[in-house]
Amino acid sequence: MEFPAKSLELKVAVERYSSGFEHGGRRYYFVSSSKADAYPHGPSAWLAAPPFGGSEQIDLALGFGKVFRLEKATAQIPNPTFRLRARVKQLFSSMIVYMEAVHLQIQVVPDFVDEQLIRDDGAGEADPEILEMLAAAAGGCETFGLNRLVGDSAQIRCSGLKGMLIASPRLKGSRKVEVPETMLKFGATDFSQECLSVLSFSRVRPTSLGLDVILRLEAAQCDMKALVQGHKRYLRRVSRMDGFRAGAFDGLYYDLHDEKTMTEPEIWSQKTYIGTHLELLLCGFDPHQHPLLEVILRQKEAALKKAMKHVHLRGCWSARGHPEPQGEGGSLELKDNEIFLMVPCDAEESGWRALTGEVIINYLSDRDPNSLRLAVAKDSEALRAKCAPGALFFSKKGRPLQVNLSWDFDGDYFQVITQEEVVSSFRGETAPGPLPRFKDPQLTDVVINSLVDVHAHFLLEYPPREEIGLHHWQWQMKAGEGPLAASSLEGRQTAAAYCKSLDVEKGKPLPKLGPYPNGPRWDFMNKKEGAQTVHSQTSAGECYRQAAKAFEEFQAAKAPGERGADADLMKAWKGLCDELGPPKCEAMKKLAARVRGDWAQNIRDGCNRAEREAGGNPNACMDEELRGEWLTHLQKRVQEEVERQNFTLTQLALAAWHMKYVDQGVSLEKKDPSPSFPWVLFREELLQWKEHGQGCPKRQLRKNHALLRKLQRNISEAMTDADKEAKVKEAIQGLRGHMKCQQCLDTRTKLLSDLHLGSWSAAAEAVRGIAGRGEVEEVDCEELRFAKAFISDTLEHGKQPGAKLQELVDQLVTGQESFRKLELTAVRFHGELYVVEGNHRLWCIKEAQRRLQKKLSVSVRVPNLYFGFIHRQEHKEPALPYFLQRFDPRFEGKEVEVQVLNNESPKATEHDSQLGTGASQQRPSCPKCGGGMVERANRSDGSKFLGCANYFASGCNGTRSLPDQTVGPPSSTSFQQPSPAAASPSCPKCGGGMVERANRSDGSKFLGCANYFASGCNGTRSLPDQTVGPPSLTSFQQPSPAAASPSCPKCGGGMVERANRSDGSKFLGCANYFASGCNGTRSLPDQTVGPPSSTSFQQPSPAAASPSCPKCGGGMVERANRSRWVKVLGLRQLLCFRVQWYEKPSRSDCGPTKLDTVDLLA
Repeated sequence: MEFPAKSLELKVAVERYSSGFEHGGRRYYFVSSSKADAYPHGPSAWLAAPPFGGSEQIDLALGFGKVFRLEKATAQIPNPTFRLRARVKQLFSSMIVYMEAVHLQIQVVPDFVDEQLIRDDGAGEADPEILEMLAAAAGGCETFGLNRLVGDSAQIRCSGLKGMLIASPRLKGSRKVEVPETMLKFGATDFSQECLSVLSFSRVRPTSLGLDVILRLEAAQCDMKALVQGHKRYLRRVSRMDGFRAGAFDGLYYDLHDEKTMTEPEIWSQKTYIGTHLELLLCGFDPHQHPLLEVILRQKEAALKKAMKHVHLRGCWSARGHPEPQGEGGSLELKDNEIFLMVPCDAEESGWRALTGEVIINYLSDRDPNSLRLAVAKDSEALRAKCAPGALFFSKKGRPLQVNLSWDFDGDYFQVITQEEVVSSFRGETAPGPLPRFKDPQLTDVVINSLVDVHAHFLLEYPPREEIGLHHWQWQMKAGEGPLAASSLEGRQTAAAYCKSLDVEKGKPLPKLGPYPNGPRWDFMNKKEGAQTVHSQTSAGECYRQAAKAFEEFQAAKAPGERGADADLMKAWKGLCDELGPPKCEAMKKLAARVRGDWAQNIRDGCNRAEREAGGNPNACMDEELRGEWLTHLQKRVQEEVERQNFTLTQLALAAWHMKYVDQGVSLEKKDPSPSFPWVLFREELLQWKEHGQGCPKRQLRKNHALLRKLQRNISEAMTDADKEAKVKEAIQGLRGHMKCQQCLDTRTKLLSDLHLGSWSAAAEAVRGIAGRGEVEEVDCEELRFAKAFISDTLEHGKQPGAKLQELVDQLVTGQESFRKLELTAVRFHGELYVVEGNHRLWCIKEAQRRLQKKLSVSVRVPNLYFGFIHRQEHKEPALPYFLQRFDPRFEGKEVEVQVLNNESPKATEHDSQLGTGASQQRPSCPKCGGGMVERANRSDGSKFLGCANYFASGCNGTRSLPDQTVGPPSSTSFQQPSPAAASPSCPKCGGGMVERANRSDGSKFLGCANYFASGCNGTRSLPDQTVGPPSLTSFQQPSPAAASPSCPKCGGGMVERANRSDGSKFLGCANYFASGCNGTRSLPDQTVGPPSSTSFQQPSPAAASPSCPKCGGGMVERANRSRWVKVLGLRQLLCFRVQWYEKPSRSDCGPTKLDTVDLLA
């Protein structure tokens, strides 16, 4: 069906709503409104807040009178005051797209009533083409990933209509929208002059369970062992985020598809930030270097904090609820407690899979254990034909699942729990819950002079959020005592009081608070009784304590590991300098510095604006800032400036990287202060530089995978559906693109040849033959390679979880375990078989083969790299992404490093040569936990260092540099202490001698304490300036201060000029630094230009037109502030030029007086 051209411009404001009005510093448009005489419960207005609009008086815009008298209370509306405020509060809803209703047929139909209950409360049905166009105009829907937007489910407003619309194939091509009477809150039933506006589209995503849900599940007699163990596994995975490439990927991937309910702008921001760094990781950047190191540590900290409030359990989903849409002739498939839900699964041809079997349904606002309901997930062809994937459908006939509950379908999300052990032990009830005690309503006359008066009245009488929080706190304190307390009458009444307090803004009565005990509050699942801490003995309490302990360990051991600049980008920069020359490269860096300043200024302005608006209006719409229009604007300005200066964006991106990470030394710092720059702005360009030095770029493989999956999902229907055929042809055209790797190109060419693309039916049959888990092959053990670079020495899954690898090796050697039973899963890549599932088992098999000294064959399942999937413990994963997430191309896969996973210091065994973890007793102890140290290799450059042997047990990441060793026979492994130089200065920490060492990252020299390996002292000094003489002269000379230089502000001694090792900038340092350790510094004053022999320090002369100093009356000169933050923002300041400022550099004297923002790209 085709709509008029005007209605397709869905993001353009209609003329009738274009004037709008201003409120709280923001402009608003009407979405719908009503007159007081047309609606008995008072005027209502639903408005949207786009970034542009006009200004009119609020009173006239809303149609309020001067005085509005509220009617008497009724059984349905016991407090009309709240009803009025509830409707006006929705002023802050924000539409994202709309369509003129004159082109639609909106019909109000009777409510669907069964078992004396309205079964479609708040949800209507619509022509799928209408929602498809609205979703396309709003940005489209994701077709992959675990967090997907559901374009066939939308929360809408249209005049007095409020609720949800779901796509119904029964109405396809009719332009019809059918809404039940419960969706019409006010107004007429003729919508021809209105607009159908979308506030949000639904989302389906994996979800975690809050501690409140865990308390209720335990009260419903669910088996909590699997849940607690699952939480432990999740915490273990989070603890390895900064240790493994696969762990880093899992952490960032989960954050990208976070289950929390977010607005579309927030989701955009999440994908821009986390998605960029996830792309860097997949492209081959090292997770132990900035910016990934900083981002991963930040996300790890956030994940551990969140784990103290939420329990991660596989098989939990969040989705919006809908009643089942009617089929042809009004047919319905679901009945009683049956539900239908399709969740994302990239391993299936359609990209979705239907849940089956028993599940538990949870409504997010409920706290009563009896509000959890056991449902049966059903799957059938009829349901798949009419029900949109990603939405949760309830039955409309038979005994309703929501009996004795207040569930509706006007936009609420539900949680679906599928974990088998939890569901099978569920013993919930459906008895009605008790009612709490309510406060007496007080009706008043409201004098309205403006909309501000209405909101002021609302804030005065509506219970503050603190009171709602107290209801929840009282329930949690009661439920935390145990399942019996949570299920008791008092516990359920407390839960009901909390739930009813959420309905006050809808016109419902306010529940009374129970007795508030005097004493400290609960810290989630712990409370104080005198001097003792009482722990909740529930599973929720145990999960909380596990996460709290993991977070404390992370905080105690948090220290970045490896650092340094990316080798591929360094090589690219050197080549660019050779090609363009130093002058042009320096010009690019100057432009990059200005761009970085403008980037930081935009972020700061956006934060200030958000804080300002939130302060004046906490519910203000922030779409403009969160959607990132400023980013697009900045990219456009940068493109214009690059073209003007005859650069390219790829060259500027590399210059920005080098300026920040090499010139300014950020790659060597503990933290990356701004990990978003330059990566978000120049994401594509920097990835291109990284791939330039790679023989087989991963992004090309992933692009081929996405195109082949697109072909797979559409080819079956290509013969009958023109849209599907177009998508197949588009995928085939994309697969004819160039590939850098010849081996991958040959593999793709052969695959396309095997698909027989000349016939859609033959191609569909060929795809079905290739897809799946793959065939089992007998393969020589020597032909198999490891996909991972590191594994632990403990089995994590299978029949013997927790067993040591050596135990399994012994069983294989003695015949207690059969090689045939250890099935592996491998993919064929570049002609080799890489094991993606079973790397632990493969190591055991190879070790057993070495000890038995004979060749062994094993059973290996080999799925197709592009169409196959990996069957894991509880789910399936597409083969190619799963392989790339774990494979590091720097390792050939012939060997794997086995890391010790225990809390004891490693002991040398006969298998140390294979495990790579045998530690000499003469090696120093870990500086953090005191455990043993083992020698490891830096994966970036192969350099050796000592790492804590307890890294995999407790997450301790203590490291030491390898000590200097005496030169002797190969058998000598004793660690010798280096002898300090005779004339070197003493250590500033312990007074011992100092020895010269080299920084492993950049090779720069420094002085380190000679007792570093004996006592762990890490005192360091910079190398002093040395006199020039014969090579044999090694004495350390004190630099002589310049005659005219200012004195040291700390000791009064002379000052000498030194250079900053990070960026080469000059400064004055105390001449007594190496004698007494004085670290006094000053900035270099401006110098007069003269002969090279002139070293006198000249005072700068003030500008003729500059303002006078407000403190001493002297002149002012312009300088650049050297602090990093001010450099980043591109700010300059006026400083007093008088001599006193150099002699007394304190803030009480003359200092910075004014900051002026500079337009960096002007």
